[in-house]
Amino acid sequence: MLMFLFDKEAAVKANSTAQLAAGFVGIFLYLTFFFVEVTKRAPLRIFSIMGLNIFAALFVATYPWPFIPHKVQVAVNDFYIRCSQLSASYEHLINLTPLSGSDAGCYADRFTWCSNLSSISPWLYYPLYVLVFGCVHSLLNICVTTIFSQVMGPCRQGTSQGLFIMAGSLGRLLAPLLMTALYTRFGPRAPWTVEIVQFYILAIVWLTFYKKMVPLQSRTTFEK
Repeated sequence: MLMFLFDKEAAVKANSTAQLAAGFVGIFLYLTFFFVEVTKRAPLRIFSIMGLNIFAALFVATYPWPFIPHKVQVAVNDFYIRCSQLSASYEHLINLTPLSGSDAGCYADRFTWCSNLSSISPWLYYPLYVLVFGCVHSLLNICVTTIFSQVMGPCRQGTSQGLFIMAGSLGRLLAPLLMTALYTRFGPRAPWTVEIVQFYILAIVWLTFYKKMVPLQSRTTFEK
């Protein structure tokens, strides 16, 4: 993993550990909602908007801002060098040090954006990852599905729920293709920017239709 100078083995270990921790956090949250019946008391719309903003905050906090002093280490032909030592061409590299692992560093022969990429601390990224994808993602999943069911009202929801789930599945199908293309061409800043803009747009849409996302009331109930 180029951002943290992890080789393949370390990257797999770190990501799998973070996902395992996020899974345990998610299970705990689901059990809490099941036994405590939080959905009957919790402001689901507010939780949903907060969740979207927290997701956006994750990407803002882990964005490789240009003003961050630490830069990724650029690798060329199985060596890496500090970006500040990298000249316009790769012919005049100095103070080369062998890579510690099988595929660490940012390979300048593959990507053109390595030389000016800031580095994020793994001690910032992984705790936020566990918090957001373990807690906030589970919370959003509960709140959004509950609100959707309430808005549809007491009717047959098979088709509507199927379309709702299909839309999410379509996003999970297309998003990796889009993000991979952006990452390869422009580096991690491009997909991070897309995520930030996306979540803030969704939060604005939620705020716009906030009063409309309430349980459906029949005409008889409304007249009473």
